[in-house]
Amino acid sequence: MISQLRNVFIHDVRVEVPTGKPDKGYPMAGPELRMPAQKEDTNIHYTHGAPWYDFSIDTNSALIPHNVFPSSISGIPGHPDENVVLKNITIIYDGGCDSSLAYSPLESFKRIPEGIADYPEFSMFGEIPLWGLYVRHLNGLILNNIRLVTKKKDYRTALMVDDAKKVTLQNFDVEGATTAPVLFFNNAKPLWMTKVNVQGDRENAIKIYNTNN
Repeated sequence: MISQLRNVFIHDVRVEVPTGKPDKGYPMAGPELRMPAQKEDTNIHYTHGAPWYDFSIDTNSALIPHNVFPSSISGIPGHPDENVVLKNITIIYDGGCDSSLAYSPLESFKRIPEGIADYPEFSMFGEIPLWGLYVRHLNGLILNNIRLVTKKKDYRTALMVDDAKKVTLQNFDVEGATTAPVLFFNNAKPLWMTKVNVQGDRENAIKIYNTNN
């Protein structure tokens, strides 16, 4: 049996996500991402996906280079999360993604692994082409009065919604320099947006895509 996340309401939260390992020092911190012995090469630049399905627990092996991972809400194919509401939330990132460290172009969203066995690690998807909030396999999402902030320029997208139904953005702001598109939607229907504030002209800042066609 596979469980599902349903009827979630999170509100009035302000969080800053630091560069480095965000859960460092926590009582239940996740594993460091280190090269398996057969892949131990610090010159490897992973373009997409998670190379650490079989990550090494040897603390002498090399750390895997990566940029800061985004927040995420993700179900699995055939078992979407349902009825999620986020309200009055600000998430602040240091930004400054380094494409020479690890580069993930926008079109690589099609190859983001499911990583089902790796839940609930925030690193489970690997290097992906966004910095703010990643949403996938979801039925019913309301983002109300949300701020995504990057302190330094980031080439990646701020928000990515993939394979989602009944998506609503109300009073949604993105602050900081981000390369267009700022908001990216794929197979997100129906989609409602009101009072969305992003940099640049709306035609280029918001991209709506449909791989099902």
